[in-house]
Amino acid sequence: ILQVESVDEEWLIPMIKREDNAARAVDYFEFLSELRYNDLFPSKRLLPSDKHFLQSSREAVRNKLKGFHDLVPSLVTMSTHDVRRISTTNICLEFLNEVVCHPFVVAVICMDLALHVIYMI
Repeated sequence: ILQVESVDEEWLIPMIKREDNAARAVDYFEFLSELRYNDLFPSKRLLPSDKHFLQSSREAVRNKLKGFHDLVPSLVTMSTHDVRRISTTNICLEFLNEVVCHPFVVAVICMDLALHVIYMI
């Protein structure tokens, strides 16, 4: 689950694009976003090294997912219900924050706002 090698664009993007499998992809994102150490090892006491391992593994998976350039555009093909579910996951929120924070996108948003204000006057 938290192995970087198991996360691959070749199976995740097609799963999102297919309507019958999109819910499973959303479940995967929800699971990764809500995963806690106690879910993996319910009977083991949390050690600082274990906490560090979980955090570093989660970050490695998230960084690999962030490198999938077709991930955000593929969300358009999902049903409205699945888009609502996936857009509330932490991982998807990080993607959207990165996309919106690019200077070009910020410039487009500012121009759009300026044009709305001009047309309102």
